Amino acid sequence: MSAERKLTLIYFVLGIAMGVLSTYLAAMLSVGIGAVLYVISFFIAKKFTGENKKFSWYLLNTLLTFVLVWMVTWIFLFNL
Repeated sequence: MSAERKLTLIYFVLGIAMGVLSTYLAAMLSVGIGAVLYVISFFIAKKFTGENKKFSWYLLNTLLTFVLVWMVTWIFLFNL
């Protein structure tokens, strides 16, 4: 499996988890937890993918996926 697919899958799952968690927490607390979770998982995922890419490549492939999936999941669950 390529590094892009691994990163997309990891951050898709983390985005869904944060979207579900955000429905139960206050807004600022969920943003703080999401930021900490992203930073920790970013360095772990970067180490395990083994790719020697630029920092911006990792940021684009992970941050966009994480935030968009998180927001879509949270909005869906908020409106139920």
